Amino acid sequence: MDVKEIIKISFNLTVVFLVGGLIIAGMYSVTSPIIFQKNKEEKEQALSRMLPVHLKITSPDAEKIKDAFPEGAVLAEEGKVEDAETGKSEYMVDVIVDGTKLKPIMKAFKKAGASQMEEYTEFIPVKLGDWEPWHKHAEFFKVEHEGKLKAYIVQTFGKGYSSYINILVSVGTDKKIIKMNVLAHGETPGLGDEILLDYFKDQYAGKGKDQMVVIKGGDAGDKIQAITGATISTRAVTDGVKDALELLEKYESGEFVPHVAAESDKKEEGGGH
Repeated sequence: MDVKEIIKISFNLTVVFLVGGLIIAGMYSVTSPIIFQKNKEEKEQALSRMLPVHLKITSPDAEKIKDAFPEGAVLAEEGKVEDAETGKSEYMVDVIVDGTKLKPIMKAFKKAGASQMEEYTEFIPVKLGDWEPWHKHAEFFKVEHEGKLKAYIVQTFGKGYSSYINILVSVGTDKKIIKMNVLAHGETPGLGDEILLDYFKDQYAGKGKDQMVVIKGGDAGDKIQAITGATISTRAVTDGVKDALELLEKYESGEFVPHVAAESDKKEEGGGH
């Protein structure tokens, strides 16, 4: 191979790399805003579901819908509605349910004959500021209803076995946990990923900072029962929730003064490594 051939091959490779780089950059410039907006909408939806939500259900049979009410559901309103186009009347049932379990609840109502379902909430989170658990950008919010503080919602992170676990926790004015939900993670399938299951998440409800202690084996009592084979993942979630409760204590005492980060200063969120 002579010098001319080497130069030709090098030139062709350079062109290929440049064209490939331009294509990737162009695709990123198009998809990045779409991904950002989608992530933003998903986070807003997750926030709105950390407190009870309303489901306004339309059905030809209200009694079947009531029979499908999950445990803890509360009837807010019921009546008849008429379709303006067809003139057909159906029953409307407005029920207050657990927002973090909305998918299976909606599936049960659909099976019971719901023809239409509309979700809405009375609780609008208002951002208080930003903080950085594990050097990750996170936010925290207050929720007011009829002029009174109802709850706080804190985004937090825990360092798991193979990922940083992205967590949301809603906390009442009594400093007790209302709900804990996992937004994203990369824990081991079949072990650490059980942090997504209701049996695990539900045990945080009603507990305070002093109960954020992981018990491995035996009866956990009022503490947190470790997932078998995934103590590190359990401890990561529990420590993250405890950090959130401590943040609220510092905020209310004035020890922590919140700031609002500029978009360019925000560190990557998510459950990646």
